[in-house]
Amino acid sequence: MKTCIILFSHAESEEKQQILNRTLSSLKLLNLPIILVSHAPVSIDNQINSDYVIYDKNNLLITETEFFNEDIPLTEANFNTQYFFGGISTRCYLHKKTYTPAVINLYIDGFSFANKLGFDYGILWEYDFELTKDTSIKISKILSEVVTEYQDGFFITCQISGINCIQAVPAIFPIKKFNDYIPKKILETPKDVIDETKMMLSEEWIYHFYKTLENPLTYPFDIYSNIMESEMSNQVSSGVESPLFWGLNSGIFIDKNDKSNWVCSVFNSSPKTINYSYELFFNGEVIDSFSDIVYPNYWRYDFISKNISEEILQTNKSLIVKEHIKYDDVNEVYEYEINKHNINSISKGKVFFVLS
Repeated sequence: MKTCIILFSHAESEEKQQILNRTLSSLKLLNLPIILVSHAPVSIDNQINSDYVIYDKNNLLITETEFFNEDIPLTEANFNTQYFFGGISTRCYLHKKTYTPAVINLYIDGFSFANKLGFDYGILWEYDFELTKDTSIKISKILSEVVTEYQDGFFITCQISGINCIQAVPAIFPIKKFNDYIPKKILETPKDVIDETKMMLSEEWIYHFYKTLENPLTYPFDIYSNIMESEMSNQVSSGVESPLFWGLNSGIFIDKNDKSNWVCSVFNSSPKTINYSYELFFNGEVIDSFSDIVYPNYWRYDFISKNISEEILQTNKSLIVKEHIKYDDVNEVYEYEINKHNINSISKGKVFFVLS
């Protein structure tokens, strides 16, 4: 049985390229061909340390505003982050940016290529998990069991906010079966993401593949630390410290029990300090605005006049929202409209309710 390593990378800085280099060198312990799949340019040294390199510069990061005008299949079963403050709870099913489509595209690039090369199994790895000798021995034993018993790969199940998922690293995929599961073309639009993932997390999307398999080798999450004792956390946080991907929940939220009840809220659960402002426009006039430094764990909200929201829902008028976000070298503007045509999608993606 032919096995390869499929290594995902988004090492866009010199520091991260050095981490990738150390990871590539460490993976030589497994003595398997390496397919490096990257959304960032790859240095010559890291190309030489790989057997195959796929560079796909289409790093598809979709903003929440791009989903607002789509029919998004979000329900209470989807992943969300929620907060409680001042008598209300806000829930975000959409964040300022989502990197799920970029990750799915790496799966498509890497595993379809591995299938063309005739590999039977692919060990999924990420660029910032440097392999130790101890872990390489454990991975080799797991791979040997999978191959000799003709199993459908190896997966560690876990939960993210109560949702069944698969731990990304380590995982061993049956190439042909996974190639039948993945989309047949690269994701390019919000609609592609909706059609192919149903707005699932990439880890949840993999779990749905895992559930189609007849004979996978499966370990529970409490075994994870035994396998990855020296790699318990990756060296670079992939989104957790980025307010746009995870920690900044801001904009208009719709009452789950009354679509004419709106609040404009900002909560920063990230470790970053953000210069944040918003303006709300109705009938060409500013009806509300805010500008301040938003420190970690800062939260505020304002209710929007029901006279305005009800008029918008009964006419063709819109509320125009403009948010300005600045931190480190990030400087972004999110501008969108809320009207009767997209209220259903927005009310699914950004929800609040009054605590009783």
